[in-house]
Amino acid sequence: ARACGPYREGEYLICARLAPADTDRALGRDCLVELQNGQRKLCRLIARRRTGQYTLAGLDSPGWVLENQSIAWAAPVQTRLEFIT
Repeated sequence: ARACGPYREGEYLICARLAPADTDRALGRDCLVELQNGQRKLCRLIARRRTGQYTLAGLDSPGWVLENQSIAWAAPVQTRLEFIT
């Protein structure tokens, strides 16, 4: 995997997938997110609309922003590991 935002190439990210009812607990956090169309993105979950759709922000600079996204699930990053050989 390539570097993305604060995460370096070669690091392993451990993410904990939340139940759909708990997705709002991931707001403001870096997450692995699966969109309803099956695409997966490593991003920050930054806002939720009353419609249940979310705003996602890319971690790279300059970043991207996707608004009004329906997501299947979110898995916040819990920790990262780097193996030194």
